[in-house]
Amino acid sequence: GAFITADGWGSFMQKREQGKQYNEIEIVYGQLVLNKLEIRINKGSSISSILINGKEKRNYKYYKDSGLLIIDLDNYIINEGEKQTIICNL
Repeated sequence: GAFITADGWGSFMQKREQGKQYNEIEIVYGQLVLNKLEIRINKGSSISSILINGKEKRNYKYYKDSGLLIIDLDNYIINEGEKQTIICNL
């Protein structure tokens, strides 16, 4: 789906296959500054690792009973034309 922020706009895509959940953010115009990213995972799933563009991210909280995953990104900037993929290995 599409989204709009104060500094830009882009798209967000989410898909699950073969024990992984792919979450992709693409900025079409401007930039996006992320402090935290909240993602829904299937309730009760276990997470073995989280990768953002191939780099492991360890600073996150996962609430297994609700399926809510909160990743602390500390002013992570995605610029125009960039695509960031967050992979959750389940």
